[in-house]
This record gives sequence, C-alpha cells and structure tokens, in this order.
Amino acid sequence: MGLSLTLARVCVESSDLDGALLSMAKAADYIDRLKKIDNLTTEDRVQVQKIEAEYLTMRCALGRLDVAEHMYAKAGDLLHNLDPSSAEHLADTFHEIGGDLLSRGDNEMALKWLRRALGLINDQALERLSTEGLELRISIHHELIQALLATGSQDGLQEAENLVSHVESEIGDKPVVLHWRLEILQRSPSEFFNADACASILRRMIRSLDLSDAGLDFLLHGISELRMRGPRLAIGLMDELLLRKLMPSRNMNWIGKAIVRRVWIGTMEADASVSVADLIQTLDQLVQEAGQCDVEASTAALSLIWKKLDTSYSKKQYKESQLWCQAALHSIFANSGEACQGKFSRRLVLCATSCSDSEAALFAFHSMPRSIQDEPLTRYLMFRVSVLNWDHDLGRQCVKFLGKFAEKSQCRDILYACIRDAQHVGDKLMTLEALKAVAETFDAEGSLTINLPSILRCTIRLIHSLESQEGSEGDRSPELAEETCRIFERAGEHAKLEPKDEQGLRVFTGLWYLIRIFRACLAFVDCYPSDLPSEDDTDLRLMSVRCHFVVAAALISQARTGDKVDEQLQQYLETRRHISEFDTLFDAHFRNDSKSQVYPDLLAKLSTLFVFDFESAVCLKSWDDLRHIIRKARICKDEMMYKAMGDCLLRSEASGNVVYGTMRLIINEIFSLEQFDNQQLAKYMRCMFQAILPLDDNLAFQVVEQAVQIAREGSQMQKPFPAEDLDWIIATTFNHAIDILARGDEDLCQQWAMKALDLTEYMDDNGDMRDMLRERVVKLDLSKGTPS
Repeated sequence: MGLSLTLARVCVESSDLDGALLSMAKAADYIDRLKKIDNLTTEDRVQVQKIEAEYLTMRCALGRLDVAEHMYAKAGDLLHNLDPSSAEHLADTFHEIGGDLLSRGDNEMALKWLRRALGLINDQALERLSTEGLELRISIHHELIQALLATGSQDGLQEAENLVSHVESEIGDKPVVLHWRLEILQRSPSEFFNADACASILRRMIRSLDLSDAGLDFLLHGISELRMRGPRLAIGLMDELLLRKLMPSRNMNWIGKAIVRRVWIGTMEADASVSVADLIQTLDQLVQEAGQCDVEASTAALSLIWKKLDTSYSKKQYKESQLWCQAALHSIFANSGEACQGKFSRRLVLCATSCSDSEAALFAFHSMPRSIQDEPLTRYLMFRVSVLNWDHDLGRQCVKFLGKFAEKSQCRDILYACIRDAQHVGDKLMTLEALKAVAETFDAEGSLTINLPSILRCTIRLIHSLESQEGSEGDRSPELAEETCRIFERAGEHAKLEPKDEQGLRVFTGLWYLIRIFRACLAFVDCYPSDLPSEDDTDLRLMSVRCHFVVAAALISQARTGDKVDEQLQQYLETRRHISEFDTLFDAHFRNDSKSQVYPDLLAKLSTLFVFDFESAVCLKSWDDLRHIIRKARICKDEMMYKAMGDCLLRSEASGNVVYGTMRLIINEIFSLEQFDNQQLAKYMRCMFQAILPLDDNLAFQVVEQAVQIAREGSQMQKPFPAEDLDWIIATTFNHAIDILARGDEDLCQQWAMKALDLTEYMDDNGDMRDMLRERVVKLDLSKGTPS
C-alpha cells in the first residue's frame, strides 16, 4: 500500500500522470481490502486513516475539479478524524486548488475550496500544527482574503474584515495583518474610505516592519496611494519614514529612493510655500545626520523639481518658482554636479529679475561657485539685473567679461541680447558699452564681418545721440568725442583690409548700402521746394530718374540672388515702384525733348528698366501687366529688349494662354521694327511653338498658322524663313499629327498634317520635303482634301 502511494507521488513529480493514476488505482484497491478486515487494532485503524487521507490528497491533486469534488463528498467522515499531518497535506492541496481557481478569475469556486482548506486546518488545535502548518494557515487566510476582496461585494469586504480581526486576536499587530487591513481599506469604495485609518495602518507598518528593498517599495507604494486622498497625511508619513526609520539605518540607497518619492509628493501639493518649507526642513535634518544623496537620487529628485519649476515659471508664478529653486539648491543635492546646480542658480536669478528683486538676484549670484559665475549665460543674466536697477558698474563688468570670452561667436550673440535689453529700458550708456564690446569681437578673418559696418554706424549714431542729450543739459563729455574718433579709426582700419562676406562680396561696398544711399538721395529730392528755377528743377528731376534707375537695378540684383521668397517678392514689388516713378518722370519731363543730350541715355535706361519691370511682373505672377509693359516699351524700339522679355517669359511658369498671347505680342513688336532680324523672328516662333505645344493644342495650332503667314510674307519680300527653323517646325508639326492619330482623332490629325504640308511650300529644297510628307499622308490614309 505504502509502495503504491510512494510510486504515485514519484510519478506526479516526474509528470507521468498515467503511471500515477495506475498506482492510485492499486492503492484504492488496497484501501478497500484493509477496510474489510474486522480485527484491526486501534493503531492499525489510525494507520489506515492516514493512508486513506494520503490517497484522498493525491486523488484530489491528480483529478479534474469534478473528480476532486466527488472525492471530497465521499470523504465526509474521514475529514473530521484526520491527524494534524494528514490535515496539513490535504489542506495544502485544497489551498492549491483554490489558488489556481483564483488566478483564473473563478472567485466563487476559489472561495469554496479555500474555505474548505481553512476549515480543515482550523479543525486542528494550533499547538498541534507544525511550523509549516502554521505558515500554511496564514497563507490560506491570505488567499481567502484576496478572493473575498476580488468579489467586490460589501459582504465579501465584511467577511475579509472578520477574518483579519480573528487572526489579529491570535497573533497580534503583525505586518501581515496590517498588510491585509491596508488592502481592505484600499479596496473599499471611495465613500467608505477612511484616510486617517489608512495613515494609521501605514504608520504602524513603518514602526514595525523590518526593512528590506521589497518592504520599502511596499511602503512607498502605499503612501503614494494615500496621497491621492490625503496629501498632507502622505507627506507626514514620508517624513516619519525618512527621519525615524531610514535615517538611523544610514542606508543611502533607501534614503535616496525615499527622498525622490518625498520630492514627488511635494511637487504635487497646491500650496508651494508650505510644501517647499516642509521639504527643506526635512532635507535639513537628513543632510545633518545622513549626508548628501548619491548622484542618481539627486538627479532624479532635481528632474522632478525642474519639471515643477518649469510649469510654475511658464505660468509666471515667479515667487513659487524661486521657492523650488531654493529647494533644488539644497546642499543634500550637491552631488548632482555644477552644471545642474548652475541651471537652477540661473533660473533663480531669472525669477528674481522677473520680480524686479535685484537684491535677491545679486544674493543668488554671489552664492554660486566661481565657475558658474563665469559662465556666459550667468553674466548675461547679471547684465539684465544691472539694467534693472541701472547699476552701470555691474553692467560694465559683465560686458567686459563677455567681450573677452574665448568663444567669440557665442558671446557676440549674447552681447546682441544685452543691446536689446539695454535699449528696452532706455539705458543708452549700457547700450553703448555692449555695442563697443560687440565691435571688438570681430577680426579681419571672421566670417561674420558683414555685420561690423552696421555695428559701427549704430555706435556712432548712439554717441551722437548722447552728445546731443548732454549738449542740451550742459557741457559735452570729452569721453564721447574720444569714443567717436576711436570708432571712425576702427572703421577705417577695417575697411583697408577689404573684408568679404560668405559670398565673396566686399562688406563695405554692398548693394544694400548702395540702395540706402540712393534712397536717401530721393528723400532729399522731395525736400526741395516746388518753386525752383526751371534749370535747377530739370537737374533735380534728372538726378531723381538716375537714382530710381540705380535703386531698381540694385533691387533686381538682390532679388535674383536671394534665397528667401518673401524678401524676393518685396524686392520685386519695390523694383516696379521705382520703375514706375522713372517712367512717370520721363513722360513728364523728358519724353517730348528727343533732341536733348540726355535723351538717348535715358531711353537706353528706360529700355533696361522695361525688361526689369517685365521680369518683376513675371516673378510676381502679374500676368495681366505683361502686355501693358510690352506696349509701353514701343518707344524704345529696341529689339534686344523684346528678346530679353521673350527669354524671361519662356523660362517662367506662365500658363499656355499667357505664353501664347504675350509671345505673339512680342513677335509682332519685333516684326514691326524696320530693322528686324528675320533669323531672330524665326527663332522666337520656334521657341514659342516648343513652349506652347505641351500646354495647349489649339494655341500651338495657332502658332503654326502664324508661322505659315510669316513664311508666306517673308517669301514675298525675298526674306525667306530660315531653313533650319522651318524644317524643325514642319517635322514637329507632322510628328504631333501622328501623336494625335494615335489618340484616335483623325480629323484633328488631318488638320495638323495639312499645316505641315502648307509649310513645306516655303522650303528651299525643290519640293523634297513636300513630296515625302505627301507619301506619308497617303500611307496613313489622310489624303482627303490633300492637293495633288
């Protein structure tokens, strides 16, 4: 019998279920035989019960749930007469069945088997249970409480509470009991949740729990859960955990982990003044007793503070932001490194500046390590503090430091910001100091010397403004005159070096300066009175048209080389405005005086400007203005002007209608000139045909018809259409007819083929081209209406 059960156990452990069932069947047979023996002693009967209990345990473990239920029902009497060892084994089996059901979500069946397990183990006196049996009893209680809580019913919660109270009456205020009570509270509905009771349990756990990594994680999780419903209670518990439990342990890993959680809870508080004050008080005690946090904990805590600080600062809550900066700069986080500390120190200065509190900003600056004080961003912030309270000594120190910093380009950008800040508050002296420092950052080999002339001009203007201001108040300062001379000398020295920008253009002779100079000239012209003598007035108008010409040409040059579309369009618009002014002045004062000495020069300039105007209109997509420009340009009678317009149009993104209509007008204007070039006219016809053909068949057909007309008139005037261009147009026209035929449109194909044949009449090849095309027309069955 014992061998059968032992064999069955071995088979179960080796996953041989068939062998285990066979052994169990043998065991069942032996048990039946033993029961039929009448003269068994009491000891023998006890032994038989133990064997039968072991068999029942194995059978329940092996069988399906229905088999286990059947075996349980058969063993009614046996269950009440088990010895402690057998009861423990069978209860353990029932416990495993219940636990498995619970893990699968079958709460009702899990409750049934777990209650059976608990009833079975409770039938035994506690003093008779083994150590494993007592642990099993606690484990069964745990699983049963979990199953009751999983039901989510009020009855389940109450039964779980009763079980916990019963165990507590037996073993006292043990951590496992507190754990159960905490779980019951956390599973309770919100309306029944008692935050004070939860805090009391956690406090008792803090005091009684033997700390470990898992135990600390459990406490931190429980306190975090409490924060949702009782934030101040959670903060009190965290402080108690840190100061009474963790600090004496001197375990910096645990302390660091708890500090991060304490900071997180603190950042969730609505009242920052109270929250930060409490946090700093706790950190003060910790750093005195336990020392500084490690790098990892410091970085994590400061990341949380920075996130909170950033949110407060973005909402312009500067006082609250100052408090969080002070918490971040606590000595307990000193291991985070100077870079991190510098970030918070600068933000503290920024907050103080935003609150117009220069004293707090200066105190924060002097509290920084020297290395952080000497960072460019720190000095920039202190410059802002100096302009806040007009502290010129501090401002000069910061500007001097930035001007001597090794990274010239970085500090130049910061000095530009200093100029802006000083201008914003109206501090001209600090603006001048920053401008002078910027000028000193440029060298002859620098790639950004293009800005130097502007810096020098601004500096001179500002000195002049300061001199004017002082002149109205009393004697002028000799220092300002000296500064003016020094700036001019520097400008002269730099100009001698002929510095160039990235495009290789000389900085001191750029188009931008040229445009500004001539704009200024035009502004001076408008200042003259209207009753000038006629000779002076003529000279003035001549100067005006020349200024308009130069500005328009310079703007066109800028627009062609620019890479910013918005700026290009503005330059083209301004170009058209200056061209319009030139045209208006020309019409009013010079158009009717063709014998004037300046007339040919002005007419040549007007011809150039009409090309610029055409280009500007194309780039601005002002398609309706193109014909107007071409008609106005007739006065110039310049074939090259029309050629430039045509080239510009063919390179544009104009639609087929625009290209056709405009090119036709250009060709007509060229044709109307007495000295027109027939070769050039043929080239334009070819170009126009090539440009229009992919866009619009009808317009392209009209171009072919116009080519036929020009070829006919040229033949009559003994100026034949150039053979190369005519041959290309004929071939392209006939090939396009073939393409149309492939699309299935025979009538349109025939029209194109006939136009190609019409053009062959003007080929100087003794009719070879004409005959060849006629043969192809016949082969394609397009000979309907073809002249023989």
